[in-house]
Amino acid sequence: GVTAGAAALSLGLPGAALGQTPKRGGKVTIAYVGSPNQLDPHAATGAEEWSLLRSVYDSLVHTDHTLVAKPELAERWEGSPDSKVWTFFLRKGVKFHHGRELDADDVVYSYERVRDPKTASPARAVFSIVEKIEKVDKYVVRFTLTGPFAEFPELTGGSFQAKIAPRDVSDLVRNPTGSGPFKYKEFVPGSHVTLTRFDGYWRDNEPYLDE
Repeated sequence: GVTAGAAALSLGLPGAALGQTPKRGGKVTIAYVGSPNQLDPHAATGAEEWSLLRSVYDSLVHTDHTLVAKPELAERWEGSPDSKVWTFFLRKGVKFHHGRELDADDVVYSYERVRDPKTASPARAVFSIVEKIEKVDKYVVRFTLTGPFAEFPELTGGSFQAKIAPRDVSDLVRNPTGSGPFKYKEFVPGSHVTLTRFDGYWRDNEPYLDE
């Protein structure tokens, strides 16, 4: 499954090696050069933290390796003719790891937290172009910018700190809670972080790994 696919990619094997049916279960252990300091999604500063949190949290969109924005928590989005107002339409039925459904209030909360100086988010300057964030209805969020910016959707997917967290979890440092494929189990600083499969993940039949 995962091991065969990774090996095929690294060794340049034929595409047939990648066409195997994925198998469910198993555990993967990944070694990092450094060690994460903390797991606050909006204050993460290092590559280790970014890669770990990518498995725990989702963003409005996912900016892929070609720098194209693809739907993630937002099914679609639209910009005003002058590219100053951007409206995102959220995917319905997405659950956070603690069981509640994601809604527009969580998106507003997450971006306001990034913009709050107390959070010390590296993305605060990036999103200084946002003049206002507002809930239009339960599944619609509108961003008003200080000026035209045609690549704003790519920005929401390309910033590592632009993760959507639940507004009702008071301590995201000690209790990372997202809507991603894996949920937080344990963090021993300087030793390891353990993530386990989230069975309520919104992508059908994913993830494949247990841990």
